[in-house]
Amino acid sequence: MRFLVTPLRRRGRRIPRRQRIEPFEGELVVFFAHDHDQTMRRQAVLQSQGERHVNATTILGPLYDPTLIAGGGEALLFRGLSLEEECEVAQEWWVRVLP
Repeated sequence: MRFLVTPLRRRGRRIPRRQRIEPFEGELVVFFAHDHDQTMRRQAVLQSQGERHVNATTILGPLYDPTLIAGGGEALLFRGLSLEEECEVAQEWWVRVLP
């Protein structure tokens, strides 16, 4: 399935609604992986192709420990953490399903 993902925060702060944000299109993949300090964490990434494709490139992410905050219609709101200059900051993704 293809998704449109719009990040709603920049450096941990919400992006104002009046500012236009370009969404990213790709395959949303959620998996468990070792973090830099060798702990297992759930991660979500947006890739150009499915998770089993050899040539898949990461478009957006990773979003660490994603939690589903809200859902309605064909859209979901995920909240998690991302790394910005080696610091974990809050991040939110608005995820919409493409037809």
